[in-house]
Amino acid sequence: MTDDTLDDAYRYCEQIARRHYENFPTASRLLARPQRRATAAIYAFARSADDIADEGDMTQTARHQQLDAFVAQLAHLGTDTASADPIFIALADTIQAFRLPLTPFKKLLDAFRSDIDRQRFPDYPALAAYCDNSANPVGELVLRLHDRWDETNAEYSNQICTALQLLNFVQDLASDYQQRGRLYIPQDEMAKFGVDETCLAQQHQTPALQKLVQFQLQRAHAGLVAGLPLLARCHGRLRLLLKLTLASAFRIHSKLSARSDVYTRPTLHSRDIAVITVRSLLFQTVKPT
Repeated sequence: MTDDTLDDAYRYCEQIARRHYENFPTASRLLARPQRRATAAIYAFARSADDIADEGDMTQTARHQQLDAFVAQLAHLGTDTASADPIFIALADTIQAFRLPLTPFKKLLDAFRSDIDRQRFPDYPALAAYCDNSANPVGELVLRLHDRWDETNAEYSNQICTALQLLNFVQDLASDYQQRGRLYIPQDEMAKFGVDETCLAQQHQTPALQKLVQFQLQRAHAGLVAGLPLLARCHGRLRLLLKLTLASAFRIHSKLSARSDVYTRPTLHSRDIAVITVRSLLFQTVKPT
């Protein structure tokens, strides 16, 4: 493979990241070029696989077949039968350069496969197990790209990543339910708070639903706080990236908590960006809210 082919593959991945992830240009400037290119390759892989599970009008069988093809291409990375897909060309180079295991990528594919088949979760342990596939591998890969992966950091990272996923579930409550028929709130907790799916289907605002959503937000906040010690165990560009991520998460949490309409997705305005920037720079002295 020529250097030009590899460079073209990474550029292709960066284009996907910029097109789909509005914060990628900001986040990428915090990373050194090798980590920036690797992050784009990982994101392009995850984005493309997620689109297979979510987008278009394919049958469940067709979606599974395409995800199976992703699994096969992962297995053949670095072999004579490696894919000519630019995403997998860049991903193969990233995995080799940073000595990344395949398990996090396989777990992400398991999560996307779950999105095709499973749309309800009986309790929080079941939802947490889903997050362990859908969110936590991303944190692992980020830490591995910066050579900061160990057992202790893994625990903190998983707390943060699961909390970020829980915030996303609350943000997308309406679209997940209305557009995809998915519900990422434990069924036993819905019963406990006296909320049934009729309320969500008709987008009713009820005190019970507000309390249920606040309970989910409290759990997410506790996870973010539990992961804060990771900051002290990282340094340099990675620490700056983590600060920005956490400051953004706490700001989004605040806006979600303040909503009167649980079906609206809050928007970050220029003032929010300013608050996030200041808090990310002075994170040690800012009390998360």
